[in-house]
Amino acid sequence: MTNSETTERVNAASDNSKLAELRARRVALEQAREARDAERELKRATAREEQAIADEEAIAAAEREHGEMNVMIRVVNTAAGTVIVKRPNHLLFRKWADNGKSGSEDLEKLIRPNVIYPAIDAFDRMIGDQPGIMTDIGNAVAWLAGARAKENAAK
Repeated sequence: MTNSETTERVNAASDNSKLAELRARRVALEQAREARDAERELKRATAREEQAIADEEAIAAAEREHGEMNVMIRVVNTAAGTVIVKRPNHLLFRKWADNGKSGSEDLEKLIRPNVIYPAIDAFDRMIGDQPGIMTDIGNAVAWLAGARAKENAAK
C-alpha cells in the first residue's frame, strides 16, 4: 500500500468518524427537542382538563343560582374560552335594542352586566385578546331575551 492510499484511508476513516459524531449530535438535539415538546404538551393537556373542570363547575353553579340552561343562562364556547351569560334585565335589553346602534361599546354595555363566568377581569382579558367573541356572546344574551328571528323565520 502506498503512502497516498494510506492517507486516503485515514482521511476516509476520519471523515466517517466526524460524520458519525455529527449525526449523534443531531440525534441528541432532536431527542432533547422532542422531550421539551412532550413536556409542553403534558402541561397544555393538564391545563385543558383543569379548565374543563372549572367550566363544568361554573355551569353547575350558574344553573343553581340563575336557573335552567338555555332558558335563564347560556354557555358560549368561544375561541378565547367559555363564557356563561344570564338572561338580561328587560329594561336593559330594551334600552340596548331601542338605541339602534350596534357598535362594540353598545354591545359590551348589553353583555357586561350579564356575564356570570368567568370573573370580569378574566372576561376583559378575553375580549382584549379576541374582541370578535363579543358577537357570539351578544347573540347569546339576545337569544335569552327572546330574540330568535332566525328560528321564528324557519317555522
